[in-house]
Amino acid sequence: MDGVTAFAPATVSNVACGFDVLGFALHAPGDEVTARLAPAGVRIDEITGDQGRLPRDAAKNTAGVAAQALLTILGEKRGVVLTIRKGLPLSSGLGGSAASAVAAVVAVDALFNAHASLETLMANAGIHSRLERPPAICFLDITGYTRLTQEHGDEAAADLAATLARLVQRGSVRHGGKPIKWLGDGVMFYFRDPGPGVRAALEMVGDLAGAGLPPAHVGLHSGPVLFQQGDYFGQTVNVSARIADYARPGEVLVSQAVADASHEGGIMFQDIGPVELKGVSALTHLLRADLA
Repeated sequence: MDGVTAFAPATVSNVACGFDVLGFALHAPGDEVTARLAPAGVRIDEITGDQGRLPRDAAKNTAGVAAQALLTILGEKRGVVLTIRKGLPLSSGLGGSAASAVAAVVAVDALFNAHASLETLMANAGIHSRLERPPAICFLDITGYTRLTQEHGDEAAADLAATLARLVQRGSVRHGGKPIKWLGDGVMFYFRDPGPGVRAALEMVGDLAGAGLPPAHVGLHSGPVLFQQGDYFGQTVNVSARIADYARPGEVLVSQAVADASHEGGIMFQDIGPVELKGVSALTHLLRADLA
């Protein structure tokens, strides 16, 4: 194809109390970037709508930098020529710099038919930072939390949540993890290494049962994640949550990636096989973790 044009809309944040608590994307206005094949490198041939204020040097322009970063990740020897049409006023607070960068990486990805993941595109656009070492993301959910709240009231639910917080905070930190989100009836954790994450999950399930709490079910997956403002995003997070949903009460289920990266002694994995998880297009190979 001769060229690909991508449109990235304006974004608005700070529409609730606090810093960037709530934001949304608009249908218009936005920036357009057209990418065309070139022998090598990244070049910007034209920018319109900026009153001549933006740099034409690709190395100093957010769209050019993002496009070059994606070409490097793809290992692509060919280059691109970018044409940028600014539909967003400069310094308007509508995300103009990010819009140009996003449109550029989407156009370049389509031009080379690369089908890069959303995480790759966002990281190269500079919106999120990518962690170089694939960690493990863990979701722990309490079985029957909603029923307990309905039958015993909010005070009982609050006591359960307080006990849960105390036990999982101690159990995760002991193995190099940290709670990221408290979800009422569960917790999302980050573990730098999958092996200790599996051990922590098994111990936390046991600790909760020992404290008289309803049984927990846990899912872990390892892979690339995106980090922004203290939270983690991406397909790895989504798959981890779906694995936890699939697990039965008292079970710790892990993906093949977690099992392969776990080198902890005293842990065994029983193969379950490929399963279909809600919201995940491909089959996911699962194993059940237990203490040996």
